[in-house]
Amino acid sequence: MANFHGDVLFNLSNMFCGYNEDRLYSFIPYVGAGVALSWSEPHQQNLGINAGLINRFRVSDAWDINLELRGLLMKDAFGGTSKEGMAGVTVGVTYKFKKRGFNAVPTVPMVPESQLDDMRNRMNSLKSENESLKRDLVEARNKKPEVIVKKEGGFVPRLVVVFNIGKSNISKREYMNIEAMAKGIKANPEKTFTVTGYADKGTGSAEYNMKLSKKRAEAVRDLMVNEFGVPASQLKVDYKGGVGNMFYDDAKLSRVAIVEE
Repeated sequence: MANFHGDVLFNLSNMFCGYNEDRLYSFIPYVGAGVALSWSEPHQQNLGINAGLINRFRVSDAWDINLELRGLLMKDAFGGTSKEGMAGVTVGVTYKFKKRGFNAVPTVPMVPESQLDDMRNRMNSLKSENESLKRDLVEARNKKPEVIVKKEGGFVPRLVVVFNIGKSNISKREYMNIEAMAKGIKANPEKTFTVTGYADKGTGSAEYNMKLSKKRAEAVRDLMVNEFGVPASQLKVDYKGGVGNMFYDDAKLSRVAIVEE
């Protein structure tokens, strides 16, 4: 005969007392079901219920002795009676091989709630700071260019045209100051003036800032020549790329083009 079955085991010693690899005795009951078959007369095929108990005794780190008590109860008997059962005792040993490169997953220590609160507060603070920086960036992009005219000792003031971040176009609001500068240049045809472009080194790469500063200088030069009639021979173009804060420790005032003698 043969008994094909499946069992569910519970190590009650570990379940109620916690895992302990040095425990001397472990109480492990199990229960299951299956089919018992016989090939001799009378041929039978019966459903069976299994139950048992494994008693594990620790001898050393490598060896355990197992004493298993097993019982099988069947609906129909092989011998013709209405019910029949079987019982058995099994004694065996378990050998535990030494580990070969496998390590247990380390236990992650619990983080105190106070430390978690500090981390959450720090994250919220960084989030607020990030939102503030985003608002400042949007405000800087939308702000209108400023024009600063500084008087020098000569008759023609130095002209400073401030641009928006990343831009080289000049709005109509700056035309009055540029026109006044253009009139002063035309009134002194013997003199040559230089239009120098700059960019803020804190934004953009060095290559991009060099191109942007050139575009800003050329934009002011072209406006003076094409709009206000300044002779092109009186204007030279120069560009410095990205620079540090040029005026009043304000990065916005480094995004400029300066016209001076």
